[in-house]
Amino acid sequence: MTFFLYKLAGSLVTPPGLLVVILFLLALQAFHRPKRILLGTELLLFAFCLYALSAPATSRRLVGSLETVEASLPEAGREAAVVVLAAGLWRGDEEVELKPHSLQRLVGGWEVARQRGWPLILAGGSLAEGGKSAAAAMADRLARWGYTGIVIVEDRSRTTWENLSEAALILKERGLSDVVLVTHAYHMERSLLSAAKALPEADLHPFPVGRLADGKGSGALDWLPDAGALFQSLIALRERLGLIAYRLFL
Repeated sequence: MTFFLYKLAGSLVTPPGLLVVILFLLALQAFHRPKRILLGTELLLFAFCLYALSAPATSRRLVGSLETVEASLPEAGREAAVVVLAAGLWRGDEEVELKPHSLQRLVGGWEVARQRGWPLILAGGSLAEGGKSAAAAMADRLARWGYTGIVIVEDRSRTTWENLSEAALILKERGLSDVVLVTHAYHMERSLLSAAKALPEADLHPFPVGRLADGKGSGALDWLPDAGALFQSLIALRERLGLIAYRLFL
């Protein structure tokens, strides 16, 4: 009980829990004289939505509904390419570094390519004009690891759809039809949708990495507001909106 109270206090004195409490108190104030029913209702609704998205129990369901694709690899002996989709860079004054999601995807792709001897296609351009691309940064990291396999840098794409459209040209040039697609588990459904359209003749093999939704909860702690859970909920909502847009416009 002492541990739960400790975690409860911590969740309520820091955002997003603190913001939920403030919104709730403002809503109560709006219901007092002079009564502003509409404002109070809107504040309560906002507080509830923020709380729900911040609860680990909610984020687990939202993200877990996206992380349903299992890993699949071509049979041993077949020629395939491993396509790794970048997920952004951290940029300093004079240096760039892979963001954690990019690094996780690179590790997953590197492991498969190293074990099977398949070429790696690193897909990801630069959002900053003239800046280093994510694909080039991933290639640099592989070189630092001493990797000597085939590495192909695709540095013109900026979106998932562009990643796979550009990768399709490389695969066609090399005559490869088996594709191992490496990205985060929550991002795999949208990536496969793009790949199916950009690579209609390819045999697609998903290789999801970095699952966010764990399989078990923590009881009452699952209902305490948490910044990490809010971040994961927002990722899930963004992916759902992306899926809707891709189905409508691709």
